[in-house]
Amino acid sequence: MKSRVLALAVIVGLACCALALGAEAQPAPESPSLTVIGALVKIEKLESADGEEWSALSLRADRPVEGQVAVGDVLSLRCLRSKLKGIGLGDEVKATLGPAAEDGKRRVVEEITRLGRGEFLNPAEKATEDLGSPNAKVLVKMFAPLGIACHQTTVDLLKELAAEEPERLRVQFFDFHDREAVAEVNRERLSCATVLINNRYRFVIEKDGEKRHVAFTHRPNAEKSSYNSEDVPVVVRAEIKRIYGADESGKPDKPANPEETPSGETPAAGQPAE
Repeated sequence: MKSRVLALAVIVGLACCALALGAEAQPAPESPSLTVIGALVKIEKLESADGEEWSALSLRADRPVEGQVAVGDVLSLRCLRSKLKGIGLGDEVKATLGPAAEDGKRRVVEEITRLGRGEFLNPAEKATEDLGSPNAKVLVKMFAPLGIACHQTTVDLLKELAAEEPERLRVQFFDFHDREAVAEVNRERLSCATVLINNRYRFVIEKDGEKRHVAFTHRPNAEKSSYNSEDVPVVVRAEIKRIYGADESGKPDKPANPEETPSGETPAAGQPAE
C-alpha cells in the first residue's frame, strides 16, 4: 500500500513539473491589434529603413475603445507612406493598428481608411485678413475671391460674429487673388470657394425638428447652392457653444444645433473657383 502511495506521489510530482515547464515554455501573449477612429493631428516623414518609406503619425481618438483608448487620447504611430495616399493632416481616419511593441516603439498602422475631414485647428501663418484671438478654440477659414457679390454676405456675417466673439472665435479670410492665399488653398487640398469651421465644411442644421444638410462650398445663396450665407453663423455659434459649453455671455441660446456628418469630403478637383 505504501509503495502504491509513493508511486502515485511521484507521478503527480512529475506531472506538476511538466505542467510548470510547459507553462514556462509558452510565449507571452501579444497585445492584440485594435481599430481606432480619430483625426490625424500630426504627420512627419521618418528616415527610410530597409528600402521602405515611413511616416510618424499622431492620431487623436474621437471614439473610445473600451478598456484601451479614451476619447482625446493621442496615439503615436508609424505607417508606410504608400498607405497614406489621399490622406492628409486633419483627416478623420479609421486605422487598424498592429500589436504594441515591447520596446516602446510606435505601433504600426496595418490598414488606414479616410472617412473625411476631422475636427482640427490648423490656422495659417498668413491670411488676407485675420480677426479674433489666436487662442480661440473655434477657427473659421474662408477661401473665396473676396469682393464678389455672392460671397460678400458671408464675409459681412463672419465679421459681425468675429466682433461679437473676439476671444472665442478666430476668422481668417483668404482671397483667391492673393498668392499666399492660393498657397493655403493648396495646403488645405481645396479647389473652390470653401468655408472651413475647425477644418470641416459639412454639417447638419436642425431647426423645428427638421434636419438640413449643408456643405459650405462653391457659390452660396443660389437655387442650386448647397448653403445660404446665413447658415454659416448658425453653425459657428453652435460650435462655440458645443466647445465652450453654456453661453458665458448671458445672451439667449441660439436656435440651432448643428451636427457634423460622418463624411467631410473635399470639393472635387478641377471645379472652378467661385
